[in-house]
This record gives sequence, structure tokens and C-alpha cells, in this order.
Amino acid sequence: MTETTYFITGTNRGIGLELVKQLLQDPSNHVIATLRRIDDYPEVFVTKNPNLTILRLDYNSDNYQSNYESLANELAKLDKGIDVFIANAAKNDSITNVLDSSLDDYLQFLRINTLGPIETLKILKPYLLKKKTRKIIFTSSILGSIGEFPFFLNKQYPCAPYCLSKAGSNSLGKILSFELANEGFIVINYHPGLINTKKNENVSDDDFGALKKEFEPDQTLLDYVVKNTLSVQEGVTRELKIINSLTASDNGKFLTHDGSELPY
Repeated sequence: MTETTYFITGTNRGIGLELVKQLLQDPSNHVIATLRRIDDYPEVFVTKNPNLTILRLDYNSDNYQSNYESLANELAKLDKGIDVFIANAAKNDSITNVLDSSLDDYLQFLRINTLGPIETLKILKPYLLKKKTRKIIFTSSILGSIGEFPFFLNKQYPCAPYCLSKAGSNSLGKILSFELANEGFIVINYHPGLINTKKNENVSDDDFGALKKEFEPDQTLLDYVVKNTLSVQEGVTRELKIINSLTASDNGKFLTHDGSELPY
């Protein structure tokens, strides 16, 4: 049986955790899952599943460079080819508009959301080259789109540092799609939609949950949320279907959860 190996960041909750759950339902999959804190395992990680490898990776650590060094050492020990890299980990708790955001706000979001996945890819590339699949998925957001930014959300959802970090990630993903094409890579940016991962939790790190409670939603926003919100289970099912169906012709695209393209 041919094994497919997925490397997924940010798997302690939400989309990342659901990706791990659904992928492990297939015994031919191996998942390398990263967590910010490995002393706080989700329940699924306590099962001692032989198809699951857990590693620590925290883009927000004060000593984040040591995280990359540790990751490189652990992957060298594992010495396993990787088919798919899903850059899922992200920071999404911005509450400020462009001129209200500090330099530190912008730099932190860029470090975590834009550059964290790139630094990770530098370490992963040799292991992706061991396999022929070579798919890279940068989890993005429509809020990183300049061509289709939903401006009506701005009153409800002021998050300039987050938007900039995702636009930056989109740009680097697009550039990489050209730089890596000759080596057989497929690189996409992916908008999963409004995923309601926090129904029963107080912490919000997804597009749905980050809608600011101090703002009164108008009907335009309510209609948009009702139309575009997916459960985490449905959102991940759609994402995996799209990932599994990617071909070379999709390289460089900015795709959304229904398979259509978003403008950059």
C-alpha cells in the first residue's frame, strides 16, 4: 500500500485538527502534525496512532528560530518523504484598522502568517522532493484578496495587519508557483470560506469567530455570513477534495472552497 504523507501546521484546534481527524480515517495516510504546545494534545492525538507524528512548531515563540532548528532535527530523524504541505497555522485576532495598527502589530502578523510558512517550507523542501506529489497549500483568506476584498466587512471586521499578512502570503505563494514549477511542485493559495470552528469555545482564530462582537452587524453582513459559513467538517471535506484533485494546471491559483478561483 502506497503511503501518502501530509505535513500540517496548527493542528491543535479548528481546521487543522479536523484535517488530522479526516486524514487518519484512511490507513494509507501518514500525518505529521505540528502544535504550538505539545503538552496540550487534542484528544485524537492521545490514541498512539502509528500513522500520526506530532512535532512542536510555534511561530509566536520568543525564540522562534530554535523552533525551526528543532523541526529540522526531528524531520532528519524521521527521514520521511512528504507529499503535501498544508500551511494552516495562523494568527487572526486583529481588531484594528490601517492607521490604528502599530508597527509591532504588522510585524507580528507578517512573522507568523506570511514568513512562518516560508521558513517551514525551506526545511520541508528536501522531504517534498523525495516524493512525486509535491503539493503546497497556503491557507489564505478572501481578506487577503485585493481584487475581491469584501469591503462591506470592514466596519464589522477591522483587521488590517491580518489582511496584509494574507495578501503577502498570497504574493509569495504565487511567486513560488513559478519558482518551483520546474521541479514539479503544485503551489496554491486556498480560501476555506467562513469556517465556524468556535461554536462552543471562547477563543476565536477563524474568520467566522473573529467577527467583532462590539459591532452591530447589518443585514448585508448577516446575509453574507449565512450564505458563506461552513461547518469545520464540511469545510475540511471540501478542502481535502480540492487538494486531492489538484493537477499541474492548478499551479499558482488562488482557489476557494467551491473550487472556483479568487482574484489576487
